[in-house]
Amino acid sequence: MASTATRFVNKTTHMVKMQVGSSQYCSVLASIEEGGEYKLHVNVNDTYREFTVAVGSEPGCRKMIVTSDDCCDFQCITIEEVDGKIELLRQPRESQPTVGSTPASKKPWFSWGMWMV
Repeated sequence: MASTATRFVNKTTHMVKMQVGSSQYCSVLASIEEGGEYKLHVNVNDTYREFTVAVGSEPGCRKMIVTSDDCCDFQCITIEEVDGKIELLRQPRESQPTVGSTPASKKPWFSWGMWMV
């Protein structure tokens, strides 16, 4: 099972609630205190999922959606408030070189001069 972990960091002045679910069912994953963080583990072979990041109390809370694809692509997602709006700052994962890989060979550039002998 290939899994990856993404860190969620709360840089807001409110509690952040993370939920996962579908249109009919929702489950709370974590409540992240102000200045706290949560590490979400996602199996890269699982079905596409959407996670709700809610900032503030329930009536009138602000929400953003983070997908399982985001969790595979980014190692850290920082939740910030800018001018009263939520912003998610995403830090990409560093690409891992393939073990035993060799660089591609450069093919020669052909020109008309090569055809004249």
